[in-house]
Order: sequence, then structure tokens, then C-alpha cells
Amino acid sequence: MTFAGATSYEMALEGVNGLGFRLADPCYEAARARGAKPIWHSMSQAQTFAQTQTLVLATTSVNATTWLSQLQALAGVQHITAPFAAAC
Repeated sequence: MTFAGATSYEMALEGVNGLGFRLADPCYEAARARGAKPIWHSMSQAQTFAQTQTLVLATTSVNATTWLSQLQALAGVQHITAPFAAAC
């Protein structure tokens, strides 16, 4: 999802965390699902966010079934790509 330029990383995280989302790394997660053991790394997206104003998220067991409309209503949200297709 993409946020307006005035949205800070902390503001974006607070909003998505409050809705039950988690930061995701689709390539890392796909490798783990295939049985590979990629080197652990922080899931922080602070550097990418500073350059692109985007976050890659994953739903969790605590998301509402109306998660898409909740994200669209979040302050600063400009665009949501769902489902997201990673280029690994």
C-alpha cells in the first residue's frame, strides 16, 4: 500500500498495526515455505518506506473480514494493491 508523502513511517505502522496487519517479506516467506532457510533479517521497511512511501503487508488471524475497506479509510492511504505479486 502507498501512503501520502506527509505520512511518516511511524504513523503508517501505527495505523496498520491497529487494524491487525503485519509487515511482510513475500520472497523471504516463500523461501521458508519451500523449506529453504534464508538468513533471518528484520522485517522493518523503514528504508523502503522513506524512498517509496509503501508498505508490504500480510493479514493475520485478527484482521476483520472488512480489512480492505478499513485500509482504504486509513489516514494518508493513496493506493492499495491487493493481492500483491512479489518479484522474487
